[in-house]
Amino acid sequence: SFFAPHRDSEKEDGMFGTLVIVLPSQFSGGDLVVKHKRETETFKQAGSNFVSHYVSFYADCKHELKKVTSGHRLCLVYNLVKTGFGVRPRAADNGSPVKM
Repeated sequence: SFFAPHRDSEKEDGMFGTLVIVLPSQFSGGDLVVKHKRETETFKQAGSNFVSHYVSFYADCKHELKKVTSGHRLCLVYNLVKTGFGVRPRAADNGSPVKM
């Protein structure tokens, strides 16, 4: 599957981001593209039978998932949630590139 460019909606109170863990699986394609302000990062997640990959990003970052062109990608996806008092984490707003 793949997703067009979008921002995550808050699925739970306090949600501030997403964590994706790509389990060892054989596939091609399926790049994740994350954009924040004028910065773009592309995460190549080409599959391996022995290596896991992970990436996290803030909910207010626009992102898209490219189509898997062969094989099967197995992922665990978690909502990152701030509980309790205090300010919810968010992407930097200082104009500096955000590296993940």
